[in-house]
Amino acid sequence: MSINLITAIGLNREIGFQGNLLCHLPNDLKHFKKLTSGHFVVMGANTFNSIGHSLPDRQNIILSHKTKHNFPPDVYVYNSIEDILFEYENYANKDVELFIIGGESLYRQFLPYCDRIYLTIIDNIFNEADTFFPEIDISEWKIIEHIVNNKDESHKYNYHYITYERF
Repeated sequence: MSINLITAIGLNREIGFQGNLLCHLPNDLKHFKKLTSGHFVVMGANTFNSIGHSLPDRQNIILSHKTKHNFPPDVYVYNSIEDILFEYENYANKDVELFIIGGESLYRQFLPYCDRIYLTIIDNIFNEADTFFPEIDISEWKIIEHIVNNKDESHKYNYHYITYERF
């Protein structure tokens, strides 16, 4: 069992603008799908609405004060982080991981509980961003993987996959 945060960020910890991703990185979307498939993904209502549908091959969990009937029947809706953590720790299969996929508020709330952070760092500053990833105390984390990806015809910026694990 592992609780993970996963996101793509700009050089100033930007994660989005007006409900959209910072840019389109097709390989990062494939990387995200590979890591999260078969696991639980937790998101806020705004993140769910920006995606527009539940993610296939994953148990979709929404943290929201809205009621279940505001969402499709294939998602689980919880009103508190404590309820999500309780259900996960007491009822999930031991090989299933919990991935927090956004937005900003959920990253902040789950950060104290997470074991691993999967960041895609985009080599660019996005000045119009309106949501940001929380600062992390680097003394609590070690880098266990760092993969450099160069820009190409499908990727406007260089980007890095960095995986942090809590000490």
